[in-house]
Amino acid sequence: MKEHRGIFELVDLNSWRELGVAAPGRNEKYWFVNHFGEEWLFKIPKVGTTEHVSEKLAYEIAKLVGIEAA
Repeated sequence: MKEHRGIFELVDLNSWRELGVAAPGRNEKYWFVNHFGEEWLFKIPKVGTTEHVSEKLAYEIAKLVGIEAA
């Protein structure tokens, strides 16, 4: 299910299959696959930081200029 709150789309991953934990790093993250076979990376944001906002902005800018980004 997709839903819009404000300008960004929210995606409900409850019906998606979890592929497993992603490579180690500073954030806890998991790979999921939907029924179309699309793989998405879900990162749990760190409390008290705005790192997730920076990553979302970088992704949106990459889409606008035609650069592939995860």
